[in-house]
Amino acid sequence: MLALLALSGCIGGTIEAPSLAQRDYEKQPVPLPDAASEPASTLDPALAAKLKALLDQALAAHAAFTAAQAKTTAAIDRAANTAPVSETWTAAQQDLSALDTGRGPLQGIEADVDALRTDPANATPANRTAIDAAAAQVQALEDQETAAIAALGTKLKS
Repeated sequence: MLALLALSGCIGGTIEAPSLAQRDYEKQPVPLPDAASEPASTLDPALAAKLKALLDQALAAHAAFTAAQAKTTAAIDRAANTAPVSETWTAAQQDLSALDTGRGPLQGIEADVDALRTDPANATPANRTAIDAAAAQVQALEDQETAAIAALGTKLKS
């Protein structure tokens, strides 16, 4: 009986709350600004210098990766047709791990370029275009390194 009395308190009385249904103005598409309607802008010289420095660092990091890649490739070639428990195979695996770890500087530079997007001072079209171009160049280097690691890993496993 007590349970029935407790449940009776939950029955009845509706709450007058706003509807969570989408309102008419929320259904309308939000117009995106047209690139042609944005005011012309010039690339900030300080940003251009920062991007050049980051790209120079990225190229240096990639050159270091490429040099280490040659050493790792030679180690994996020596480990071909050896058992995974052999010393040669283990050394090749360690070189591959070190090569993968060596990608860190380029990944850090990639993050630095991406961080430039969040600065309101870089919101002009010319600045955004320059940042996008730099990011694409760094991403291309990153993609090359990712493919190289994958290929060497596959070669070591076979």
